[in-house]
Amino acid sequence: MNSPTRFRRGLYLLVALVVMGVSGCGRYGPPLPPEAYAPAAVQQLVVSASVEGVQFQWQSPNDDRRGLELRDLAYYDIRRVETDDLAAFLEEPIEESELVGRVYDRSTLILEEKRRQARQKKLPARKVRLESALRTHHFLDSSARPGSTYLYLVVPVTERGTAGEVLQYVRVVFSGTSSQVSFLESSAFEKPYLLRF
Repeated sequence: MNSPTRFRRGLYLLVALVVMGVSGCGRYGPPLPPEAYAPAAVQQLVVSASVEGVQFQWQSPNDDRRGLELRDLAYYDIRRVETDDLAAFLEEPIEESELVGRVYDRSTLILEEKRRQARQKKLPARKVRLESALRTHHFLDSSARPGSTYLYLVVPVTERGTAGEVLQYVRVVFSGTSSQVSFLESSAFEKPYLLRF
């Protein structure tokens, strides 16, 4: 085989490799950090206070932080920070918060099982949805002390312990049935929270 033929074959091979590399390049995008697959914020958060304590109710998120269907959700951490002066609190982001409770969520596992059963029956699995009751969760913080001011967070967490999104913080000035409850959007803060989960 002469040198020009060998050169042409090598050139064709090089062009083919470049074309294959370029056509496949970027198809899946760069790898994403675990936080991207973490749950979006809880939905329909309702908070009230009574002599028993601070009561929470919410629904499971449907999506992950990318806006795609959520596939990994293990539990919710209910965290709080005690603060009497919200202005000072806004000046210095809090680095630690207190875990006051944990609520487990099996909704993603139940949904996957229902979809598996639908596939076995040759039904469209993608149309299977969970009833609202299976997505609704409750928590009571009975350790709240009268006269104290708290900032609460309900944090969805994955099986591997990756914290999900928090869009609302709940400020509670606790005094039993006459407690004051207000919601603060996370975008209202000049600096993001540096909470250590």
